[in-house]
Order: sequence, then C-alpha cells, then structure tokens
Amino acid sequence: MSTAQRKTKAKKTAAKTRGSTKLKRGLVMDSNPLPAHSLEELVALTKVRGVKLQRWWIKGQPRPDALAGTVQVKHAQAAGLIEKLIGMEDLRLRLDIFPYGIPNPDVVVINFETHQV
Repeated sequence: MSTAQRKTKAKKTAAKTRGSTKLKRGLVMDSNPLPAHSLEELVALTKVRGVKLQRWWIKGQPRPDALAGTVQVKHAQAAGLIEKLIGMEDLRLRLDIFPYGIPNPDVVVINFETHQV
C-alpha cells in the first residue's frame, strides 16, 4: 500500500462519524418543540376558575421541548379537566391523578408531563 493510498484511507475513516457522535446529534437535532397553540390551550385550562396551578416546569428556551406541571382542582371539576387534557390533539400528556380527602375526596391533584421529560 502506497503512502497516497494510506492517506486516502485515513481521510475516509476520519470522515465517518462515530456512533456516540451520531447519537448526540440525533438527541440534539431531533428534539421537537412543543406546538405553541397546544401550550396556549394548556395555559387556558389552568386559568379556569377552581383550577389552581401548583407547579409548572419547562425545558428549553425560547421554544419548550418538554413540560411538566401540577394542578389542583375540586373533585366536581376533575373529570372535565382530565377529559380536556386527554383530548389535546398535538400534546400527549402523561397524567398522574391523586384524590385527596378522607372519607370523601374533595380535591384532586393532577400531575402532567410530556414524554420528553
């Protein structure tokens, strides 16, 4: 193998990207920001009378990639709010629902998060 052939082979192997580099690029470049209209719809749901926003966390600025939060709602309003959260088309949320109150629940706490969190 001549020197010129070795140099050409070295350049070709240097040009190939390693697996860890591809993974990093995929994680950074493939992140999809959350749709703005879905975030506006979610914020509007938290401003309804009787719904108390306890915690709100976003990841990514200026366009969020992930979102998590907690709302507290009266027991009578919980079913309607859960239905609206599940029905959001562009924003799939994981919901954890905790009723509070002994013996009859009077408050429901709903934790929500996107799959990216």
